Amino acid sequence: MKYMSTKTRLLIASILLCMATVLYAQHDGHDHDKPAAKLKADKPTPAKHDEHDGHDHASHAKPAQTKPQVHDDDHDKTKGHDDHDDHDDHDDQAGHDDHEDEGPIKIDPAMLKRFDIRLSQAGPGVINRRTTLSGEVVFNADRIAHVTTPVGGIVSTAKTSVGDQVKAGQTLAHISSRELAALRSELLATRARWELAKENAARDKRLFDEKVGTQRAMLESKQIARDAQIQYDLAENALHALGFAHKQITQIQSDHAGLSHYELTAPIAGTVTQRHLTLGENISPDSANAAFIIADISSVWINLSVYQRDLALIKKGSDVDLQFGHHLPDAKGKIAFITPSMDEKTRTATARVIIDNSDGHYRPGLFVNAKVHTNTHNVPIAVPSSAIVDVENQPVVFIQTEHGLEPQPVKIGESDQQTVQIVQGLTARQIYVSHNAFALKAQLQKGAFGHGHAH
Repeated sequence: MKYMSTKTRLLIASILLCMATVLYAQHDGHDHDKPAAKLKADKPTPAKHDEHDGHDHASHAKPAQTKPQVHDDDHDKTKGHDDHDDHDDHDDQAGHDDHEDEGPIKIDPAMLKRFDIRLSQAGPGVINRRTTLSGEVVFNADRIAHVTTPVGGIVSTAKTSVGDQVKAGQTLAHISSRELAALRSELLATRARWELAKENAARDKRLFDEKVGTQRAMLESKQIARDAQIQYDLAENALHALGFAHKQITQIQSDHAGLSHYELTAPIAGTVTQRHLTLGENISPDSANAAFIIADISSVWINLSVYQRDLALIKKGSDVDLQFGHHLPDAKGKIAFITPSMDEKTRTATARVIIDNSDGHYRPGLFVNAKVHTNTHNVPIAVPSSAIVDVENQPVVFIQTEHGLEPQPVKIGESDQQTVQIVQGLTARQIYVSHNAFALKAQLQKGAFGHGHAH
């Protein structure tokens, strides 16, 4: 580094001297009282003083005389007053912010009648305890018929098919039977012999009465007529055994045509559920399957499976609530029969319920869930299920107060389809909405009723 010359050093020294002179002149003109005031302001203030950010220093000249200012509404404009205990109106103001919450529902008798809202007094009730069983719908065995042919023959016509509704006595099929033709022919023959024998017996008696004939001839002809009648009766009984009525047998005697023709008829009214014959088929009374199966499904059985653990609870005559699902209507019935033994494979007994099925809703083969009423339980406070509504996932009962109807959260216990036990939230003799509380809730949400507000 090169050494500076003497001239250069003098120049730098002159510049530094000038700068020092200027700085000294500015410092000499500064107000020295301000730092002192600042130090005084930084000292701790008394506890009664409420310091505000941004106040000028003059406001601290007499700290002992400074008092906190009371604010009625504008709490956010000044800091430091949120926790003052002497502002009694602050809590009231906070509560005022919630004044939009719904208060008691004011409703007059006309409104109660219009929306079918009924009031009741809380009190004890009975809860029906139930046992759940499963089962299925089956045909009523007392109303089912297996139609078989009493004579062998050839199927000439078949007039009905599976699913057809038939009446009692309606023709199902026609059978051409040589066996039937022989029986009918025998009936006609014995009838003719009997008629002839009766005429001979009457003639011999007349001759005997006129002293022309002998007694022996009269007795012999009488015996022959009696034997002929016996043979006719046997032939007639054979046709009765095939299902022929006396009127039908009389028609055979007057109409000799179609001796082999037999009509297979329905013994009961109902629905054809099975058919086991075809045109031209040779059928006989020994056929493995019935020609037709007809079921009257206006009444059906519900067979419920009862396990050993539930067997002691299920009694004959117990009420049963039946649920079929799949948009089918529920039904009610009673236990009509319980099997005396357990099934070896399923280890269950069968409880039978008989229900009306006039509308044809319940088809055999459907599964069903059943709730059997087993016993009852008395509870101190119970309300109808229609009195309970759900408000924000909380069960609620509307109670009557001096201000109107108010929603009261409750805690529920046991229940059945009609009654709910109230464990907490409702007291004895308290007036509450017992019917159509859902309508009250719905109308309330629409704003159809007037509301009170508590401030």
